[in-house]
Amino acid sequence: MKRRNTTSIASNPDSTVRTGEHCPQSGWWFTINAGLRSHPERKTQYITEGSLMPAVNGFPAKWFTARKWD
Repeated sequence: MKRRNTTSIASNPDSTVRTGEHCPQSGWWFTINAGLRSHPERKTQYITEGSLMPAVNGFPAKWFTARKWD
């Protein structure tokens, strides 16, 4: 299991997270441009704290908290 860096999570809960990293907080997360860049796709998913951030359509993604973009 991948080790969690709790120091960075506690100091910046609104940071972006990449596929394969642990989710810093439960909530709705979204990614843009998942998959082909010529066809942007926005994927929104509820992810619980500690879960590994998923790939989208087989591609790694950069995830943002929905709260960050309100």
